[in-house]
Amino acid sequence: MKLIFTYILLSSLIYAKSYALIIGINKNGLKGAVNDAEAIRELMLFQGLNIRDIILLKNRKATKKNILKELREIADKLKRGDRFYLFFSGHGTSLLDPNFATVINSDKRLLALLENSGGLIPWDFDENRAYKTLIIAKRDLAPIFKKIDTKGVFGMVMIDACFSGMSFKDINPNSRKQLPIPIKLQFNSNSIYPYKNIVYLASTVVSDWALEDKSHRPYRGFFSRALEQCLYKYNSLRELESCINRVPMAQSIVVYPKYRDVSSLFINHKSKGSYKTITRVSKEKGFLDELLKLTNSSDDIRLFTVQKNGIERKVYTPNTLLKLKISTKRDGYLVFLNFRANGKVKLHYPKYQLRKIRANSVETLGEFRATAPFGEEYMMAFLVNRAVAKRFIEIYKKNMGNLDTPSSIKEVIELLQGIGAVV
Repeated sequence: MKLIFTYILLSSLIYAKSYALIIGINKNGLKGAVNDAEAIRELMLFQGLNIRDIILLKNRKATKKNILKELREIADKLKRGDRFYLFFSGHGTSLLDPNFATVINSDKRLLALLENSGGLIPWDFDENRAYKTLIIAKRDLAPIFKKIDTKGVFGMVMIDACFSGMSFKDINPNSRKQLPIPIKLQFNSNSIYPYKNIVYLASTVVSDWALEDKSHRPYRGFFSRALEQCLYKYNSLRELESCINRVPMAQSIVVYPKYRDVSSLFINHKSKGSYKTITRVSKEKGFLDELLKLTNSSDDIRLFTVQKNGIERKVYTPNTLLKLKISTKRDGYLVFLNFRANGKVKLHYPKYQLRKIRANSVETLGEFRATAPFGEEYMMAFLVNRAVAKRFIEIYKKNMGNLDTPSSIKEVIELLQGIGAVV
């Protein structure tokens, strides 16, 4: 009896098929989306997918009609035990997209469809016909995903697009509706996520932009590059999420399901230890990496910014007024550093007095306005003991907190790395 069972199990694995639909659209300023799509296609081939079962839609071929046609055809032929992968790199939108507000508010039908949902922008999107030409999760994607999910097929949906945190579903209609709303306040419960067999990864939350790395060629989306590199190394959802979160990027990824691991994203996963990484060559970048490693060593502290309306974001347009907040699980004295886009490092706290942060609290550190120089800017918070905090006051007094020399930055790093420094 055991031999028969084993034979059936192995047979199901042998004849299981994996399908992938990969989409990349370079339009309206995007230059790396097609590169993202081609890199994910190579990843799928490396992980054993048959080239005939991978569909790649780039630019003009990535129309709404073609995308949904290919999705439906794959959904129809999927059988229990098969696997499905969807990757999209391009533009996205939601009700919290300020650049899309005029279009959304001019059409009540569109407003209703995007409520508690999200949208992807195909090649042939037309603002004057947005209701018909936008791919809306609630109307266009959710029915297909539900069909795939009910077949017992494992699915993996990966979206690298602005405001993509909800581009996967029609949210549970019994949940409380609220507009606008920061994603972290409501959409973090598995009771809301409707799929049992589909994993969803998005480059950013429903209220924020996603970014491309144009510092060197080939241009790539920050999220897509991190996703590709981490999938070469890891095959479980939690390990994948942890790996992506260790990559510095000015956006917060979204992963569902939230509290359940998936141990086998690919049936026969192959690791590629020598996958490409970004090499940092300048001393400034080297110091930044060291500081980022220290900030990623503990999840006890969270530093975040919100707009005046309470929407949490990491990407801001010029002159936006924002509040900087910190939440922590334990007591400690605050050390706050700012690594600016021009490469300069500033110690903001402590100055002349210690500032103690209480456990299980959320405190506002101050209000700021997004001003030049524009680019990536890193804000880093540490909780240290009282003795170390006093040493930082002395560092501040030397040059009003301006860490202008490699030796001054190195002193800060060594102090933070010291035993008992971070509490």
